[in-house]
Amino acid sequence: VYNIDSAKTYAITRTEGPTIIGLTPQNTLLPIIPPPAQGSSPYASGPNPLYGQVISNLGLFGNVYPIATWVQDPASATYNSVAMILQDGATTITTTGSLVDAGGAQTQEIKALTGSSKYIFAAVSATGRDWDDQTDAGYNRGIAVLLSTVTTTAAATISQIPAPTISVPTNAPKAQIVDVRTTAALVSFSDAADSATRTTQAFIGSDVDMYWDSVLGRLFIGLSKVHRDNSGDEGGCLSVLVGRIDIDTASGKDTAFNLSPILSSPSEDQFDLNSVNFMIGFYYNGKGPDGNKDITISAKKVRVMHTSTGYSYLIVNCDVTESVPNTYSGVFALPLIGKTLKGGTTPQDPKLIGTLAQKGNFYAAPTVPENMPQKDQIPVIVGNGTLNMPNLKDMFTRGDSVFVCLSDVDNPQNSGIFQSIALFDENGFITAWTPWQRVMGSVQNVYGGGVDKWSNFYFLASEKNPPDPLSLTPNTIRATEWGTTEGVNIDETIVLTGNTATITVNGASVTVPGTVAKWTSNTDKNLSAVLSNIFPQDQCGTLQIINFDERTPGFNADFSMMVAIGYNNVALIQTMNDGVPVPEFETSGENQNVFNFPNDPVLNAIAPLCFAEVARNRDADSGWLFVGGYKGVAVLSQADGNGWPSQNPGLSILQTGAFPDPTIYSFKQLNPTNGGDFSNVRKLASLVSSDGVRTLFIQTRDNLYAINQKDKAQFETGNVNEQEITFGGTLPESVKFTDLLIIPNADAPTPTSSTKYTFLFGSTYGLLIGSGYDGTKIQLINSGSATADPALQMCYLSSTKGLNSSLGNLYVLSANFLTSAGKITRYAIDGSQYAMANTVNPISVDANPFINLYNFRGDFITDGAFGFSMIARGPSSNFLTDLYQIAKTQTETGSIDELLGLTETNWYIGVMGRNTASGSWMVPGDWGVRVN
Repeated sequence: VYNIDSAKTYAITRTEGPTIIGLTPQNTLLPIIPPPAQGSSPYASGPNPLYGQVISNLGLFGNVYPIATWVQDPASATYNSVAMILQDGATTITTTGSLVDAGGAQTQEIKALTGSSKYIFAAVSATGRDWDDQTDAGYNRGIAVLLSTVTTTAAATISQIPAPTISVPTNAPKAQIVDVRTTAALVSFSDAADSATRTTQAFIGSDVDMYWDSVLGRLFIGLSKVHRDNSGDEGGCLSVLVGRIDIDTASGKDTAFNLSPILSSPSEDQFDLNSVNFMIGFYYNGKGPDGNKDITISAKKVRVMHTSTGYSYLIVNCDVTESVPNTYSGVFALPLIGKTLKGGTTPQDPKLIGTLAQKGNFYAAPTVPENMPQKDQIPVIVGNGTLNMPNLKDMFTRGDSVFVCLSDVDNPQNSGIFQSIALFDENGFITAWTPWQRVMGSVQNVYGGGVDKWSNFYFLASEKNPPDPLSLTPNTIRATEWGTTEGVNIDETIVLTGNTATITVNGASVTVPGTVAKWTSNTDKNLSAVLSNIFPQDQCGTLQIINFDERTPGFNADFSMMVAIGYNNVALIQTMNDGVPVPEFETSGENQNVFNFPNDPVLNAIAPLCFAEVARNRDADSGWLFVGGYKGVAVLSQADGNGWPSQNPGLSILQTGAFPDPTIYSFKQLNPTNGGDFSNVRKLASLVSSDGVRTLFIQTRDNLYAINQKDKAQFETGNVNEQEITFGGTLPESVKFTDLLIIPNADAPTPTSSTKYTFLFGSTYGLLIGSGYDGTKIQLINSGSATADPALQMCYLSSTKGLNSSLGNLYVLSANFLTSAGKITRYAIDGSQYAMANTVNPISVDANPFINLYNFRGDFITDGAFGFSMIARGPSSNFLTDLYQIAKTQTETGSIDELLGLTETNWYIGVMGRNTASGSWMVPGDWGVRVN
């Protein structure tokens, strides 16, 4: 949408994968009033009431039909009718008149809109008043209920019905009142003994958010700026309501629409007195300097997430503000009582469904103070609080993930779509969240968005290109694609870097942070073209891409890079510069940020290559890159053995100083001097611990070796004093290793002791688990089984960046080529006790397996919303990729090969990974790289 004409045409659009289709043309089919004789078409062409209008609300009815409100009278800000668009986009049906409030009078505005499979819900203001009008005349605000019929024989209808008594359609239409005036009200309550000091009413702000959850059958309503009318009175407030359709058990018919507070029986006991520790409620006694503060709470966005472990959580973006500035804003996950409790029982009182459950206990109604999780509890804080949220515009969930849409004109790094993934304990309850991670592969202001469940396309509402810095208006719809970077990133995104810049638009100038740099359309500077040139298809293309995010020890916090591995070449790719994703990839010149090592004799000697690791040190000049291959291991270092400057602040740009100048830095092959054999490398892993251990672990097919990284002299000559690791317990003699992960037993300000790590091994005997490392030995806790399918590969979702955390979820790919069997088992990793080893337990509520791949697959990766499996093309493999939806019941949606543009000439694929700087999925293969 780039101009007024197209904005009129496409006031409402829909997406089909990367295709964007307009739904509101100038003329459309409208119902004929009065209806024609039976057998005639009930519709005739006429002017579209939505054409050229400002759309104030948008939702779905029946998960099929778009419903919308529009500004009918800009002078009075009136928008009080609802329109619905039929599935084919050919017909628009409007209400017969304006909606009415809880008193039966015409409403002035519809503040929020959503739909279920049967009803449409609209938040309506009192007649002649705004939603937040605090006078007696404003109290008839409420939730209107609309009923729609769509048939093949008559024109579709949409009309308001009486919300409090929907079983009596002859009653006059009325909205269900949102009452805030008495102690029995929905959002205010008081336990004060003296009725004269009780909070008797609350005020409500202008914003409302509504979300219908079809699984629970409940409407969730988020209110803004809720506060007591008199801070000297005792009482509390809540910012979230729950709507339900009551059903007569005998007849099965709907009887009424009712509202309840998010807490089934709110009371003082459920809160810390005079505290802002709770995200959606408070209780103050009205006394003294602490008890009579004017506390305001807002639930700006409300959603529900149904986890793959079978539980429901209210996902709420909320804010608590004291009269003395002390504001926090974040996204939180609060457990809800579902229709079905653990064990298959149902709540005794259906009114409890959708209300807050006791944290970690979904058996009973909330009756104790622990029902209200606090804002500083790790399982509650979505994204670990790692992102600034005041500019949140939209929020959605998919699988076990929460996504937020941010628009921050002052800090572009906080603009875009970001994702956080729920992590579970062995019982299936959320125990932590991953940090917020940019997705979508772009930096721009985003005002709303989503992700397509069938193909992982992101779609979003943003601004025209280039954006007008004088008028940032959400008027453009975009969708991501799978493809090459030169195909999808051409001049699309504005990235602000540096200090300030002055931009002139229509004769006016404005100063904005940074200089403007577009994603380049020059294919010589796009990553797909760059990597396809460095790693040609006749040498297998790009075998792997390993991402090192901005929290990697030895890096500056505003720097990140990827390492691409080819048959006998390595490319270092800077992906973040000064905290901003890199828009151009250059292999030469002043701004070079891609370096590779063609015809390097050491890389040739150990080829084909398979993996890369960095030293993860913050010791001086101890930043090394290690590369493993079929015939050995190499290190990138200076002539004297030193690495890049890794002490604080660490590596900040690839071309800092001499790094990685090939005349100063070169690869040296590591030669074992104690009889070891570094051939057939499977994995490299660096362990840096608080007791001074600096160790590179080299996992080969048959052995595990350790090299002391503190001895820099060995990286001068390449001759290393390796230690072959022995195993306590029973290690089968014929075992072959496939993968390695090292996880601390606890997260601490500094790394834990080397004896307090858990070692996870993929092997031909399944998953092996080892405890601690004493310099020579690892004690096996689990030695696997000869009857187990080989554990080929592991994917770890961590609650921290940079290093694996002690809280996370492990996905293990077990696959047997002989039986063409493949499956994913999910484990909960918990190192909550510092002195104890991690617990590694299958998540008990998962199906066994968590995902059945139904055939042999070579690799698997997930982001909590989708899972991807990969395998090179072969006699039993037609597709290189498969896509899965993460849910309680897993769904395979098919291959994305066609979306990637792969052909029969493509045969090799590496492990997919995320470019953590831009958020793009990266798909390496003999084509170079494909992205989303």
